[in-house]
Amino acid sequence: MKKIIRISRLAAVALICAVTALLAACSGGSTVEKTPSADKAQASITVAKNELTLDEAIDAVLADAGVERENAVFSKAKLDPDDTPHYDIEFSVTVDGMAEKFDYEILVSDGKILKHEREVKSGVTSATETKAEPSKPSSTATGGYISVDDAKAAALAHAKLSADNVKFVKAKFDGNDIKPHYDIEFISGGSEYDYEIEAVGGKVMEYEVERAGASSAADGGDFIGSAKAERIALDNAGLAKSEVRKLKTELDSDGTIAHYDVEFVSGGFEYEYEINAKTGAIIASEKDRD
Repeated sequence: MKKIIRISRLAAVALICAVTALLAACSGGSTVEKTPSADKAQASITVAKNELTLDEAIDAVLADAGVERENAVFSKAKLDPDDTPHYDIEFSVTVDGMAEKFDYEILVSDGKILKHEREVKSGVTSATETKAEPSKPSSTATGGYISVDDAKAAALAHAKLSADNVKFVKAKFDGNDIKPHYDIEFISGGSEYDYEIEAVGGKVMEYEVERAGASSAADGGDFIGSAKAERIALDNAGLAKSEVRKLKTELDSDGTIAHYDVEFVSGGFEYEYEINAKTGAIIASEKDRD
């Protein structure tokens, strides 16, 4: 009887050991299973942290534009979750009476700038009402550009005229050309002055001086005149004279039909016209990429 009881006790001890070992094995397996999922969760957090936040995107575009945050007025700053997620950010700043508007698209993934547009508009005071002081360009606008007043001063200094003796008919920033510049036009002493002033540094890029009415007098009494030929060509192109540059008009009376050759550049295109010198009819026209 004692022998049977001893065997039962041994069996119970063995059973307890087996259960303990099984529980330990199960506990160890559970630990192994949890480790990969924890690593995956940590990796997911790392990827999220690498993406650009809206605040970081705003700082990036302001740095690119050279504008301080306190001077910027934002009209748009939002996420666009299209095929290529990016932030649309628009803001404006006013410097020396010129309102500058900036439009950016910046990638969420790495902060790369997809799009950058800059538009400059004159402020409350119109170009025809503002008089430039005859001094050298000094103050610079946002982005390293001189102000419109400095551009006027550069043109006046080159023409050796004072602001009191001229009448400005145009003072406009052109940022769409290869070199951003100001188009400055004014009249003085019966002459028309047309300048292109480099927006960075104030260097004179191009200039033209023409006696008012001189060209039409030289054309001959039977001809429409170069000024009218220019208007016909510009009207056909749907452009104003203030919107074009490198305007050139010549009378060609050597051929069978006397005509005006009118050439100008606008919006990245070069325009060429032949205008009948007597009737004003368009003989030929051509528009090519500049």
